[in-house]
Amino acid sequence: MEQQENCQGCYQKDQCREIYRQLGNAEGPSVVCKVAVAFLLPIVVFISVLAVFEETLAGVVSSKVVRTICGFLSALAAAYACILITKVIKRRLSQG
Repeated sequence: MEQQENCQGCYQKDQCREIYRQLGNAEGPSVVCKVAVAFLLPIVVFISVLAVFEETLAGVVSSKVVRTICGFLSALAAAYACILITKVIKRRLSQG
């Protein structure tokens, strides 16, 4: 309701309406898969590797601080590797 009140006195309200109508009718490929790969996959890899390393290092390293730092750095490296692999795959798919 507040938006309509703001538009009543605007001299560009018809142009805005047309732009929003065109945006609503815009069609294109779905970006859901790209979003999942770009944002969710590295997060899932990070959390998974962190959990695995935390559990694995529990029997090897007695210090909780050292275990946490090693797990964090390992998870960070795995997430970074995931991002790099994704970029390489994307680049190869776009070339051929």
